[in-house]
Amino acid sequence: MVRSPLHQRNRLSFRRLSRVIPAAAIGCGMLVMTLLPRLLVAADAPSVVTNKLSKPVIGGKFDDALKQPLGLTWADESLRVGLWSLAQARQVSILLDRRVNPETKVSIEIQRVPLRDLIEQLAQRPGLGVSVVGNSIYVGPKSTTARLRTVVELQSDFLVTGSTTAKPPLALLQRRSIDWPDFERPADLTVRISELFGFKVEGLESVPHDLWPAGSIPNAFPTEMLMLVLAQFDLTLEWQPKGASVRIVPMPESPRLERSYDGKTKAAELAEDWVTEFPDLQVNVKGTKLLVRGTIEQHEQIAASLKQPRTPSKGPTGTDSKRAVTFTFELKSAPLLAVMQAVEKQSNYVFKYDADELLAAGVKLDRRLDLKMTKASPGELFHAMFDDSRIAFELDGNTVKLTPAAK
Repeated sequence: MVRSPLHQRNRLSFRRLSRVIPAAAIGCGMLVMTLLPRLLVAADAPSVVTNKLSKPVIGGKFDDALKQPLGLTWADESLRVGLWSLAQARQVSILLDRRVNPETKVSIEIQRVPLRDLIEQLAQRPGLGVSVVGNSIYVGPKSTTARLRTVVELQSDFLVTGSTTAKPPLALLQRRSIDWPDFERPADLTVRISELFGFKVEGLESVPHDLWPAGSIPNAFPTEMLMLVLAQFDLTLEWQPKGASVRIVPMPESPRLERSYDGKTKAAELAEDWVTEFPDLQVNVKGTKLLVRGTIEQHEQIAASLKQPRTPSKGPTGTDSKRAVTFTFELKSAPLLAVMQAVEKQSNYVFKYDADELLAAGVKLDRRLDLKMTKASPGELFHAMFDDSRIAFELDGNTVKLTPAAK
């Protein structure tokens, strides 16, 4: 098997981690970060970077962590060691693409900025990009980060709605976590993910042999988890009918999503403005409606410019601001768990529950819902979702705790 020089360098870098990291941790080029006072964190780095966090933040807490300001000074710091220190400081999952030399040196000084902006500025130094997928931050080649979230959204949409009338297995609509030890083979990790959610993998031979350092992906949907692995080989997945299996295929060069917006009386004007801002955007005006094909990032900017929640063609929508959150949607025969998934994806709310406890109480999370709501408050939405499902909910900030309703 012929290996590229970059692959050989990555393998060599991983074998040398146990020698390199202690020196980086105690040498003069230490990582210094500012929380409120400046805090020295690299001195606590272990002999081997594992990327396995003791208690990674998820849901609303993950979103809040990305917004919290942070200052940082690196002096010729190893990219992998530095990113690990950031992950530990804020308990956020950060994954570095296998194609990136982990010993890349970065020198930078950044005043207090949100963690998300800070990581993006770090990634720009070696010419990398950043993509936030689920509850993980992925750092890798820009050609991959530019496509990753759009591909995830496309396959997630297909899994929930798809071209088939058969509903997907309940397990595929839930979040799970996974971690792996040092020297894990990505093909084996792909199989473990499929077993975790209960589906089969076709085309596994497309995943090249490699050995990865230990890591973890917390609280992710199956599409998110698989794509964080496959994207590192420029691969993607295609869900097969009924969600019984996925096929591994090459990642498309220009993935696009279609979304519908209400342009009211300014539809034609909005279409012209959007195409001017995004030359590769495809916009079709039908009366007051605009059908737009573009990346997920473009859709998010368009929705922000309209000062309204982005409106995917299917599923509920919400806002992530600290102001009053409202939901507007129309659903027909949608599985309850799919609605919960859509709410989590498009707002700061996260659902916590014991699936076994609900099942023992006779609660069916695949129960079908017909709902139509306009500017509904979170409480109104959750009552509509759960009151007829024998589920009691309790709001704790952005966390929605679910338990069997008292009889």
